[in-house]
Amino acid sequence: MKRIVFLLLLLMSATFVFVSCSKDDNEDVVNNIEEDTRYYVKYEVKITSLHTGVYRTYTFNTENGEQVEKTKNSSRTTAWEGTYGPVKKGFLAKFTCKIDGSELDNTCQARIYVSREKEPFVVKAESSGTNKIDISYKIDF
Repeated sequence: MKRIVFLLLLLMSATFVFVSCSKDDNEDVVNNIEEDTRYYVKYEVKITSLHTGVYRTYTFNTENGEQVEKTKNSSRTTAWEGTYGPVKKGFLAKFTCKIDGSELDNTCQARIYVSREKEPFVVKAESSGTNKIDISYKIDF
C-alpha cells in the first residue's frame, strides 16, 4: 500500500513539474517569435505634373533613421519607390512628399506597404493630395 501511495505521489509531482515548465517554455517561445519577427516597409509615390523639371523632396523613415531624397522629374508623370528593413514591431513608417513650386498644380498619390517576414506586402496607408502629402503607419501586427 505504501508503494502505491508513493508511486501516485511521484506521478503527481512529475505531472506538476511538466505542466508548469511547458507553460513557461511556451510563453518564452511566443515572446521570442514576436521579438525576432522582421518587417519590411515599402514606400511608393506617383506624381502627375503639368510641367517638367519640378523638384520633389521625399522624407521617410528607415531602419537607419530618417532619410531624405530630392529628385527632379523629366516627364509629367513620375514614380518613385523604396523598400527598407528589416524593422521591428512598433516601427513608425512615415513618408512625406513635398513638391517645390507649390504654385503649380501637382497631384501626388502615396502608399505605405508592410511585409512580415516572407509574407507579401500589404497596403497599410495611402493618401493623395496636391503638392504635399504626409502619411504614416505604426507596425502593430
